[in-house]
Amino acid sequence: MTDDKRRLLETFLDLVPFEGWTRRALRKAEHEANLPTGAADEAFPRGPRDAVSAFAEFMDEQMAAKLAEMALSDMRIRDRIRTAVLTRLEVMEPYRDALGHASRFMVFPQYGSAALRSVSGTVDAIWRGIGDTSTDFNFYTKRAILAGVYLQVFRVWLGDDHPDHVRTGVTLDREIDRVMQIEKVKSRVRKLNIPVLLPLKVVSAMRYPALRRPAGSSTD
Repeated sequence: MTDDKRRLLETFLDLVPFEGWTRRALRKAEHEANLPTGAADEAFPRGPRDAVSAFAEFMDEQMAAKLAEMALSDMRIRDRIRTAVLTRLEVMEPYRDALGHASRFMVFPQYGSAALRSVSGTVDAIWRGIGDTSTDFNFYTKRAILAGVYLQVFRVWLGDDHPDHVRTGVTLDREIDRVMQIEKVKSRVRKLNIPVLLPLKVVSAMRYPALRRPAGSSTD
């Protein structure tokens, strides 16, 4: 992300609580950031959709930088995941009002693919940030399950006004516990040599309905 694009995005995010995720807000941000006319259209050709994607990538970068400074290798895997998700929420904290608007904006079917790409990029950044190097089927199952956890926790976080985000932490711990139970069941099935009939990706989608694609969503 160039300096101009980042300045435009940050100015835009400051305006979102008042203007919404709109092209009008992008044009206003262009003016307030002292950028040339047309800079917003060049940076975000599809308007708010591209702005949402750019914001997600920006937050992923901030999270990754913080995780790189932590001694994650000394933690259990569940503690690494917990730390990474909370770190992602932490870097988004200054933009909670804007994200509240974004969550309402992104439920429309035409924006479904942009929302899915953003979540996919975030969970991939989390796994890579905590040292995951899998390339086999586990690569996909880990990300599918974490997407369900992240979406549930994000929804609670948006409405959690407690200074320490107590409800968010409780929800995150509960969701991680459930995932750990799934892993225990998988382990028992393998030991009994019983074939797994459903891929875990399908099971996780059933367990976490938020992963399902909205009906009629576009593919951009």
